[in-house]
Amino acid sequence: MIRIYVVMMGFVLGLGSSLIAQDTLHQRTSYIGLSLGLFQMKVKDQLVMPVRYEGANLNYALSYTRDRLRSTQEFEMLLSIGRIQAEPTSDRDFNARFKSPTANIYWGTIRYSYLHEVLQWAEQWSLQGGLAAYLMINARHSERWDNSQINYDAALVPAALMMQIERSLKTRRKNFVASFQVELPMIAYVMRPEFSGVPDFLDHERDFLSQVASTENSGWTSINGFPRITTELGVTLLMRNSNRMRLSYGWDYYVLQQPKRVRYASHTYLFTLYTHL
Repeated sequence: MIRIYVVMMGFVLGLGSSLIAQDTLHQRTSYIGLSLGLFQMKVKDQLVMPVRYEGANLNYALSYTRDRLRSTQEFEMLLSIGRIQAEPTSDRDFNARFKSPTANIYWGTIRYSYLHEVLQWAEQWSLQGGLAAYLMINARHSERWDNSQINYDAALVPAALMMQIERSLKTRRKNFVASFQVELPMIAYVMRPEFSGVPDFLDHERDFLSQVASTENSGWTSINGFPRITTELGVTLLMRNSNRMRLSYGWDYYVLQQPKRVRYASHTYLFTLYTHL
């Protein structure tokens, strides 16, 4: 009788530990994400761009995501390389035929984010809050800009505030999660090239690369000096093999006032495949 009791207890404990292990595995999942999409941007730099430049190019992203019971961490790299063109200009503005100039763009972001659930209601809704840190660069190049052929604005943001709301959606065969996210930088180190403050100026006694990387026009600022808002709306399909597919739309807008005003806005459409690790 004692042997039977011991065997039964061993079976129950073994089953319980197996269920706990499976539940922990379900709660602690990791994914590698590959993204491809369309990146449409508009930018106007008052130093070298008397008109607004815009264009649509391909966007690529690679990400690593760790999900926990009530939190999510993500590390991602986004990149877009292509061309933008000046907005169409009437011949009457120049009293001559005018071909809209073009420029090369190099846009990229390396970003880490952490979200934690702060509120849940009706079993389908969830509110999450957290922080993000990222390095962003938006570089433009055109031979028509004379001494300012290379111009860029970049930002190192060690702390950005994030809020996200999620809702679970179910059909007869599919499970979805819809989400909306807002992000605002709290503090940032904004970088601009040294020659961006003085039109048609270049110090010929120094090499060009050192002037491009100079911190003369760089410095720390708050959201007042780097007002930026980033939003994302997405729908994620939870697949039976534990993988995920996601469609998302992102909108990004910021303004720089010093040393010359820069206005930037972009629309991003991404398809992401998350592979379970």
